[in-house]
Amino acid sequence: MPALMIGPREREKIAKIIRDAKETSLSIEACGRPVDEPELHDLRDHKPGSERAQLQYIILPAGFRVAYSVEAQPAGLCSHLSVAVIGESAKGAMPSAAALKVISQEFGAPYPPHKIWIKEFDLGESEVHLVSLYAPATAGTA
Repeated sequence: MPALMIGPREREKIAKIIRDAKETSLSIEACGRPVDEPELHDLRDHKPGSERAQLQYIILPAGFRVAYSVEAQPAGLCSHLSVAVIGESAKGAMPSAAALKVISQEFGAPYPPHKIWIKEFDLGESEVHLVSLYAPATAGTA
């Protein structure tokens, strides 16, 4: 697999994705399930046209597809990164820990994240989900 390289063009797109995600954080209802139920927190669970289906993503030059959202969870606002390796030559490949760390840093998310899991999105194709709390809920909110 080619080396992960993130240049000025990718950083500009990442900055826009982060800005847009913060401006349109997803409600608990739109997310489907709280972060403590990752097996039910699947992008495919949401109907086309729903808030969840409108996630923005970037495909980095090395073949990493990265989707990012900001979600309201019971604990507060969380960042949610979904990272997959795409392309015919990468069939079945998973992102390395080093790649996940670099991608997390580029999106301003902590690594290791608070929650991490792998979800199969197609036969033999998986993505890694990384969720981290970045703005705890204030008292009196759920």
